[in-house]
Amino acid sequence: MLTTVTISGADDQVDPSELAALSEEFPFVEWGILLSASRAGTHRYPTYDTVCRFARYRPGRLRLSGHLCGAQAREVLEYREASFMALEFFRRVQINGYAPRSPGAVAFALANPHQEVIFQVRGSEWMLAAVWDAMRVPNASILFDPSGGTGRALEAFPAAAGVPIGYAGGIGPDNVAATLCAINDHVGKFGQPFWIDMESGVRTDDVFDLAKVRAVLEKCALAILPDDMPAALYLWGDQDEPQEGIGGQ
Repeated sequence: MLTTVTISGADDQVDPSELAALSEEFPFVEWGILLSASRAGTHRYPTYDTVCRFARYRPGRLRLSGHLCGAQAREVLEYREASFMALEFFRRVQINGYAPRSPGAVAFALANPHQEVIFQVRGSEWMLAAVWDAMRVPNASILFDPSGGTGRALEAFPAAAGVPIGYAGGIGPDNVAATLCAINDHVGKFGQPFWIDMESGVRTDDVFDLAKVRAVLEKCALAILPDDMPAALYLWGDQDEPQEGIGGQ
């Protein structure tokens, strides 16, 4: 069951009012904010002032997740204090570059019990260790992301029994419907909720493209479980009549 669509990479050139308008129309969207002290102010990486502007624009209207990148992620993974201190703005915090036996991932989740902490896993071989770590704390989840923002397409869809999971890699307007079908075939049909995340696929010439964002969200709206629909009906309803755009024609 698709629960959330994370659109990552809003930067200094993006007007928060445009994100708010999309959030109003598509309440399942989350805006992934890439946090990097060394790259702040460049494409995809907003400055601290812009992060504050997003967070304080009509408070509560934008669902934000903070994605710790580069040195900021390494500081957390190595059990050092993160130097980019804007984490209070986010309902979810993602630690990029998880690796097995990273001492800080679980410690960070334990220290931030009121936020969901996402371990970004870039290889299938690390999934077992990531699931083990995530199961040690109640507020941890996993993003399987072999792309790491490069646009590399997903080729595997590992499950994570007992742990919330998301998928990223090469997703955009042209393939999001097929990707959702593939994820559902592997994990969704067993009732496991999941989310998807995309970054490169909603950019044109490395510029955040609101038209592509809208195209993705319109297609994903067909796959979001309505609040008043039982999960069993969503999963095991009339399989002969797929929804248009999600496995249909």
